[in-house]
Amino acid sequence: MRGWKTVAAALVWMIAACCSQRLLSFENRVGDCVALFFTKPGCSACSSVQSAVQQAIDSGWAIRTLDGAREKGLVARWHIEKYPTVVLIRNGREVDRLIGEPHFEELVRRMLAASSVDSIRVQSASPSFVRGQSPSASVPMAAAPSLSQNTALPTSSVVPATHEAPVVRSPQRPPSNPAEATVRIRVDEPQHEAIGTGTIIDTYQGEALVLTCGHLFRDTKGGTRIVVETFVGGQPRVYNATLIDFRADEADVGLISFRPEGPVPIARLMDHREKLNEGDSVYSWGCDHGNNPSRRDSRITKLNRYLGAPNVEVYGAPVQGRSGGGLFNSRGELIGVCYAADNELNEGLYNAPEVVYQQLMRLGLNRLFTHPEEGAASLAAAGNSPAANMPSNPVTPPSRPIPPAPKLTVMLEENGQSRRWEISNPTPELVQSLQNQAIRR
Repeated sequence: MRGWKTVAAALVWMIAACCSQRLLSFENRVGDCVALFFTKPGCSACSSVQSAVQQAIDSGWAIRTLDGAREKGLVARWHIEKYPTVVLIRNGREVDRLIGEPHFEELVRRMLAASSVDSIRVQSASPSFVRGQSPSASVPMAAAPSLSQNTALPTSSVVPATHEAPVVRSPQRPPSNPAEATVRIRVDEPQHEAIGTGTIIDTYQGEALVLTCGHLFRDTKGGTRIVVETFVGGQPRVYNATLIDFRADEADVGLISFRPEGPVPIARLMDHREKLNEGDSVYSWGCDHGNNPSRRDSRITKLNRYLGAPNVEVYGAPVQGRSGGGLFNSRGELIGVCYAADNELNEGLYNAPEVVYQQLMRLGLNRLFTHPEEGAASLAAAGNSPAANMPSNPVTPPSRPIPPAPKLTVMLEENGQSRRWEISNPTPELVQSLQNQAIRR
């Protein structure tokens, strides 16, 4: 009898091991299927599905969350009648949908089945995260299939830009040169090479600061080589770059730096007191398929359509290699960073100015998007500017305030005593860990 118990225990162990291995394969394999997760306020089932969707996103799948109460056009287009609904899409067409409350394994199994065989790849089982990094929920062009080239919009379709409040232009603000401030970025990973675009936004003591997207560096580990190529005067020059800081969660943005041989042009950021509007005339710069930078003219089609970090949609889906490239207004000021393509709607997705401002504030670079007097005041308050250089007149409060840095308040009650901490700019990993523990309770 003991022998049979031993055999039975071994069989149970083998079955458990097979199940674990199968689950591991689900978690580590991703394909070209993308998904739209339709939810709506007050839907309890939607909240329960969110954890499975987030787990799939963390595994590398591209899933976009849509509020059905706000996006009635997309609800009608995809014939959404019940919530929650997850629509699986490949090559622009629906291939499957899940209605109700699928588990993570079921969701990933269906997405794998809906992906083309040659697109399925194995993700790292234990990714190494750099400060502030977590997997992205967007559709990164660095890993997306090649897309068709888009043409410029006719002039008649462009609506003139308007502003929330008049902003006084100061001669102290540097000129903006998006064309020559655009650089090509190469991230050399052991298994592949990621190619994207960036924009030089500042120079200081011989060092140039480049703004780009964050997902280019999602798999970076110690010693990963990052290369920047400039095209000043049309002549490419190659430099080794250093990763300064990045995020690859909802706010897909990053900063790198390099030391050029001489002065390089920069692209000026839009003043934080100004406002974007749907219909604004815009253009982008990017490295199509890794080629030299090129310009695309377009217009803003939608603001903050998707949940999460502030986002800007622009007509014309970008191709592989334009990820991280800058979006500019009619004055040549940077207003966004390319992070995803929506092939269904033939649109590009860009981080809104607020996302860029927030990332720069993490490094104390408020001066890059504030009025010169405001910038001097904020730097002096931080101890980075002599008090003698401070303007004597008070600064007029901006019409739109600078977005505040996120703050996390933690209270611990133990043995009848309570302790409280306030954490400024908490990392996504810390927030996610607290959320996971709260769910288990």
